[in-house]
Amino acid sequence: MGGDFYDAFDLPDGRVAVVIGDVQGHSLRAAAVMAEVRLTLRAYLREGHPAGRALDLLNDALRQDHAEFVTVCVCVLDPATGALEVTDAGHLPALVVRADGAVDEVKTGSRLLGVPSPGTRHAHVDVLAPGDVLLLVTDGLVERRGASLRASLDRLATAAAAAAGSPPAAVCDLLVAAFDDAGREDDVAVVAVRRAAP
Repeated sequence: MGGDFYDAFDLPDGRVAVVIGDVQGHSLRAAAVMAEVRLTLRAYLREGHPAGRALDLLNDALRQDHAEFVTVCVCVLDPATGALEVTDAGHLPALVVRADGAVDEVKTGSRLLGVPSPGTRHAHVDVLAPGDVLLLVTDGLVERRGASLRASLDRLATAAAAAAGSPPAAVCDLLVAAFDDAGREDDVAVVAVRRAAP
């Protein structure tokens, strides 16, 4: 049992939300909080709240009912134009893997959920061209005891670049295999979304 989760769903305005997150802990309680967080965030986004506001509302609800900390990354994508907005709450950077193998790290840097969060949660705005892949992971894939997180994120970017042009399922398999070692102790979630040609 663990707290990692992901979700993808249509929004009323025709865009698509892709979400990944990680609830603190490895227990039935973490899994229960994860389910509540996932569904509550989905409801706020489907009500039409911008991602930053939805995360603030979720944070208020979480702090009233639970002691756990949560990291989340919300990506809102327009399938027609490729317009992408990425808003995070303390989560690892999202990666945009270009069709040519270039990799852009996306991090807006707002606080995780479960603590007071003054100020505005800003969105990073980008465009996915046909063939580009949006890549989201939880920390269980890359964090290792005693190892540099920055070095692991650089290794992730290198592996993602090598997978450019592959179907999303193959990208996920390649990344999980690249970090399949005895040091992995945490749950892992990996999400890859590729924009198809019109």
